[in-house]
Amino acid sequence: MTNQLELSEPAFKTYPKHANISAMMGNSINYKNWLYTNHIQLFCASYTDKNSVQTYLDTYEPLHRLHYPYIEKKSVNKDFFASLKIGAIDFVRYCIDRGY
Repeated sequence: MTNQLELSEPAFKTYPKHANISAMMGNSINYKNWLYTNHIQLFCASYTDKNSVQTYLDTYEPLHRLHYPYIEKKSVNKDFFASLKIGAIDFVRYCIDRGY
């Protein structure tokens, strides 16, 4: 039996890091309440890069969004991933099939 990751239409598509999470969480019952309360605040940041000031607009991510109420985030060391000797797509399929 193969599991399938249920995806929804992402709330925003500008940056993959936001769109991917939005697509994975979008089918949850209270997702929109959480999204509008915690994720749609905009901020503008500036930093100096080689004697010029760069400014960008992004959505606010407190603590780089360590907590998502509808998904569990896991990290994998790149050495561990490389030792598996499988491609990224096969790795994602493996994880989904095991309920990760």
